[in-house]
Amino acid sequence: MKSEKVLAMAAALLLSASAVHAARLGAEFTSTNWKMDAADLGKDLAYRKLNGTTGDLGEESVMAKSAAVFIEGGSKWRLGFSAGFGSMSNQVYTTVNPTYTNFMDRGVLENKVSYIPVSLYLKYKPENSRFSLSGGGGADYITASTKIKDDLDGSGAPQANAHKGTFTQKKMVPNVQAGAEWFMFKWLSLNLSAKYLFSAVFDDLTGSLSGSGVSSGKQRLIMSGDQLGYSPVSSALAAGQRPLKYDYSGLRLNAALRVYFK
Repeated sequence: MKSEKVLAMAAALLLSASAVHAARLGAEFTSTNWKMDAADLGKDLAYRKLNGTTGDLGEESVMAKSAAVFIEGGSKWRLGFSAGFGSMSNQVYTTVNPTYTNFMDRGVLENKVSYIPVSLYLKYKPENSRFSLSGGGGADYITASTKIKDDLDGSGAPQANAHKGTFTQKKMVPNVQAGAEWFMFKWLSLNLSAKYLFSAVFDDLTGSLSGSGVSSGKQRLIMSGDQLGYSPVSSALAAGQRPLKYDYSGLRLNAALRVYFK
């Protein structure tokens, strides 16, 4: 609620500024690259390899694409506000074992991430200049959704001990950002920027799970030592257990095409 109030106040300030100066409206299309931390899945794969399981963990370098609309003032120093929607490249983890013994033997884990970026920024653009500089901050409302299927045959069909489930977590993640913009035309520009996300750790992935040996109720993805597993949300974790963790914190590098409608 606090974040929503801050964003509402920022939008109100922006609209007030736009009433004084001619507002510019537009849309931007962004491509993003940064490193995500899926170290826990890497630990699980290393553990399984010691026990005769092979597998593959996708690249940690992640591409994301987003689209947003923005409104900003028209003076030399101008406030801007943008909001949009984006998605990241899926993280896919596969394991292959001749025989099924443990959870996620002969399995596929796919993590999908979508986000709603909202930002407030201050831009400096001298009159008649082709360049501008900007800085600001905001928040990404991130949704992580992990789907798991295991005990699959060579065609991907589930066998007798198959588990199937979806685990999700949603979180508001703050950020700061800065960038430089080059105007090819008055209505079209290229914006290069950097954005740093704080405290983007996802360690409460919960959801439903079906399969052999699964207790009723909501489950949580966990690590038992270096091995991936699950545990009822209603139960305390045992010694040596902790929640599975993904970390999206860190620096993102962005390239955006901006189209000005006004």
